[in-house]
Amino acid sequence: MTTQSITSLMGLFAPFTRKRNRYLQNRESFYEGRNYLSNYGRLQSLVSGTSTNQISTQKAIKFYGLDFGASLKQAINHLGKPNYTSKRSSLLNKHKSIYYRITISRVKCILQLHFLHDKFFLGLIEIRSFSQEFKKEVADLIRKKYSIDNENWVGKIVDDGRHKIELKNDIVPYIMYQSGNEDIREQIRLELARFSHSRQKYYDKRSDLILEMI
Repeated sequence: MTTQSITSLMGLFAPFTRKRNRYLQNRESFYEGRNYLSNYGRLQSLVSGTSTNQISTQKAIKFYGLDFGASLKQAINHLGKPNYTSKRSSLLNKHKSIYYRITISRVKCILQLHFLHDKFFLGLIEIRSFSQEFKKEVADLIRKKYSIDNENWVGKIVDDGRHKIELKNDIVPYIMYQSGNEDIREQIRLELARFSHSRQKYYDKRSDLILEMI
């Protein structure tokens, strides 16, 4: 078979190869698409008013054994080398996030940890299972761990340090752990205020340009 024939044959398969690659999710997209703090609304939810559906616990809330306020180095020493470290810019300054893929009781899970000014303040465990039985088991274990007697109760659990844990029962359920540190909440509020101001200036300028055109 000549070189020209081989080239022609490969050309026949090229469209199918490109189509297949188009649907393959690369590593960066896989993790970045799970970034809980990728939009303004979720950042706002971290500093919004206190939920009425919350209950107190005497047990200190930790994320996979890690204390809130831990540094990135301390987290890596505790959990090992992450599977992925985010490289994309964030709405928050001095914000970093890392990700781990683990298996809990034969169920694949993804951990994401967020740091602000090198302090751990938000963690999520994404449970990649559609089993209702497993979701119920996780909810029961959370209630048992933090001594919640009401078997049907759902909402936020808050410890003495105002750290929170909440089971989000979405299509893909996840457990969210949030620091109660007021300094971090205030830093996020300031960042959101700056972002909101910059966005308003952009829209005002855009409106002025459109008015000049019409």
